Amino acid sequence: MSDKANTALVSIPNAELKLVWREFILENLYGGDAQIRTLFDNVDDYSIFADDIEYFLNDRLSYHDLAVYDGESKSRTHERVYHVSMLGILSAYEDVRFKYALSNRESGDGRYDVLVERADTNYIFEVKPCETGNDLESRASKALKQIEIKRYGLDLGKTKRLVKIGVAVYSKKCRVKVA
Repeated sequence: MSDKANTALVSIPNAELKLVWREFILENLYGGDAQIRTLFDNVDDYSIFADDIEYFLNDRLSYHDLAVYDGESKSRTHERVYHVSMLGILSAYEDVRFKYALSNRESGDGRYDVLVERADTNYIFEVKPCETGNDLESRASKALKQIEIKRYGLDLGKTKRLVKIGVAVYSKKCRVKVA
């Protein structure tokens, strides 16, 4: 008997069923005690949320990801790498509660780095690289201030809460400020 005779393609037709199947598989394969950790587990406690972002960045990013390309400034390279890393982290958790993360969309008087939408809340992330590890606190504050000054999220309306998140990164260290 060939392998093709024993192979079938199964697809899940929508996000709601995808979530149901994910929970069904976790409960049946892992006895109901399994938990998939997402970045938004502690979103309502800004201190823990900031720690979780730092954990994901520190755990996922390699020092080799910070290579500088010919003709590109070190600062610009780092901003791009961290921005894309944040986008990837945030995009990985889309389900019926979240929309895909959006990157570099025009909003207010500029472009935010990343936007994540939930039914009741929008999250805008601004990422800033640092020259040294001593700059983390001030650069995270600067990222938050940029969201305010550039009025990011102005086009999102006032029906949802807007959470502003400034992320400063140096090598594999980061600082997160949330307002």
